[in-house]
Parts: sequence; C-alpha cells; structure tokens
Amino acid sequence: MEITNFRKMMAVVLFSFGLISNIFGLINAFIHNNGISTYISTSVCLLSIIILFIITLIRKDYKSFLTWSVILTGMVYFPLIMGFYLPDGTPLIAGTRNPATFYTYTFIIPPSYGINVERKKELVLPILNLLLLEIVIINRLDLNYGIMYLVIYTYVLLVTSFFSMIIQKHYNQILLENTRITKIAMRDELTRLYNRHHLQDYEDTEQEWIPIMLDIDNFKLVNDKYGHDEGDRVLQQLASIMLRYASDNFIPFRYGGEEFLFLSKMSEESTDKYILDFFETVRRELHTSDRQHRTISVGIGKKSVLNDKSIKCADINLYISKNNGRNCVSKNNEVFYS
Repeated sequence: MEITNFRKMMAVVLFSFGLISNIFGLINAFIHNNGISTYISTSVCLLSIIILFIITLIRKDYKSFLTWSVILTGMVYFPLIMGFYLPDGTPLIAGTRNPATFYTYTFIIPPSYGINVERKKELVLPILNLLLLEIVIINRLDLNYGIMYLVIYTYVLLVTSFFSMIIQKHYNQILLENTRITKIAMRDELTRLYNRHHLQDYEDTEQEWIPIMLDIDNFKLVNDKYGHDEGDRVLQQLASIMLRYASDNFIPFRYGGEEFLFLSKMSEESTDKYILDFFETVRRELHTSDRQHRTISVGIGKKSVLNDKSIKCADINLYISKNNGRNCVSKNNEVFYS
C-alpha cells in the first residue's frame, strides 16, 4: 500500500473515531443535562474535526490532518473535555475509572501520527502531546494508570515512527527511481530526443501546437551503401542539429525510423521562418562520413490542439514534399520552399 493511501486510511479511522466519540458525548451531555459549558466544549471539538476533515478532502493532504488531529486531541480536546466528561459520556468524578476510552486513544493517536514522521525532529509534537495528556490523566485518575498509558503510548509511537521513517526513505528512493526510468523511457536511446511516448503529455492539454514532420531523404541508401553504423551516425547528426534549435516553444522528437517531428508553439509566421532556417542549416551540415551531403523533406501541419488528426496533416505535407523531388518544405498541400 502506498504511504499516501495508508495516511488516507488512518485519517478516515481517526476522523470516524473522533466524530462518533464527540456525537456520543454530546448526546450523553444532553441526556444528563450537564450544562452549557459541556455542550459548547463538545460541540466545538465536533465542529473542529469536521471542518478539519473537509479541508483535508479538498486539499488531499492527509498528513496535515493526522498532525492537526493530534494537536486538536491533545491540546484542546482532552484538557477541555476531561474537566466534564470522557469522550464516551462517562462523568469523571472522584473514583471513576474508564480505561476503555484511554485504550482506544492509546492505539489510535500514536500510529496515526507515527506514520507522518519522516525525520526525528518531527517527534517533538507527539511527545508534547503525550506529556500534556499525562498531566491530565494523572490529575484526574491516578499515577499508576498514567504510567501505564505513558509506556503504551510511547512504545506504539516510537515503533510506528521508526518503521515510518524507514518506509518513507525507501518510498522516496523508489519515486526517484521511477522518475528516472520514466525519463529514460520517454527518450529515444540513439538520438536522446523525446520519443512518441512523450507526445501523450502534449496531447492531454488544450495548448495549440504546429506539428512539423521531417525525414531524411533516401535514408535506406545510406544504410545500404555505408552500413547501419553510418546510418545511426547520420540520425544522431540530424538530432544534434534539432537540439540546437530546441526550446520550450520548439520541441523535437524522434517519431520513428528516419522520421522526426517538431512541435512549435510559436505563431505560424514565426514557425515558418524558424523551420526554413533549420532546413538550410541541415542542407549545409548533414552529411555522411565521406562528406556526402544528405537532405531532408519537411511537412508543416496546421496549428491546433495536438492529436492524431493534426499530426496526420503534417504527415500528408511531408509526403507531398517527398513526391515532389524531396529536399523541400510543404504546407497547405503544396510545396512551400525548395
């Protein structure tokens, strides 16, 4: 189970317990007519935990809920309620013993907070909470019961916190490794350009792009004449030129084989100027190891939300370039520059 989901589960448990305890205590207070101070204090605690949980659901920050639940319980709930009634409605008069209530808090509060502990210094708050509860317990009950509570609470808190810190450490390492693997999976191994898998990140947005398809003319002849190692070198050379032109507004991909793709966020006019400059640079610099120049064909699509249709438009223009002698740029279903 992921730590986030575990925190969510513990937050629900703690909220449910706090909600039921407060409602039960409030009903008992009214039945026994315990006075306005009891009604107000119990209602304040009930309302606080409800508001806290609503905020938690909105922000999806369950760690904060568990932290503030400890503060609410230890520094507000117990000192306020124990002057009147236990959470189950039992009056705390001289001689009263109700270990069931404290057992429940002992085994719910420490683990709920313990799973939040990522560094040792984060133990300060639950320890302060424990000391405050100890003062209340010893004052209202007896020393022996207070010591028993102290031992159980401390043991559960420290054990839970210890495992939480270990799990969190390994969890963070796993997240970093997953991030690294994802980045590797999103890049083409040969050229280090983004691959087609990474296009999904751009298809899931409302941002409009101009897709530009290009491929190396007669690339099969390079492989046949010079071998695949030379073909790979030419692909890497083209990718290197593409990376020089790359920016947040002009993103290069290896689409597959000798086909490549640019996504432009610029205006159509700026994109045309930029791609023509790139096209001329490739004409000058792309060559085989024996200095034989290689050319590319380019197809420019229309600016729109990125999807299969918009890429297909660029692909159609690419084939118009290839069918018109290659070594040219096409857009709007006709040769635009040669």
